[in-house]
Amino acid sequence: MFNTIYQKAFSKLSPFTIFITVVILVIWSDFEFVKGLVPDHSRPMITFMFTCISGMYESVVYTAAKVSKVADEKMDKLAEQIKEMDRQAKIRALKDAVNSMYARHMANGDKWITNPSEIRELAELTDLRIELDVNSYTQDRVQYLNSRVKR
Repeated sequence: MFNTIYQKAFSKLSPFTIFITVVILVIWSDFEFVKGLVPDHSRPMITFMFTCISGMYESVVYTAAKVSKVADEKMDKLAEQIKEMDRQAKIRALKDAVNSMYARHMANGDKWITNPSEIRELAELTDLRIELDVNSYTQDRVQYLNSRVKR
């Protein structure tokens, strides 16, 4: 039982605060070397001063931990937003590339796509469309272009 009370009481305290507590206990002890260093009438003032220092330190540590946690959450959210913006930019580039290839094919007037570089480009666009999970008219145009490839 004492062990759990000790754990609850001192688990949140930093080593600095525990050190300050030991210093306060030594100041109030009856050791001869302490009596020579600290007069009796100044013990309450020194105790108050060390307690204030310890309290300020603990509040700074608590605030820093809280701020760090909030900053980590915001950084994670920002990273997700940047990832989504990057995905949207890739989707726009994919749509532009598919539209450009479709327009070139329609302007050519050829029934079949036979150019190896265009076939390679179409395969890359198809893979990218599947990777980004883009549907709608981009999928239809890619399927149409794939059907026009002469194998």
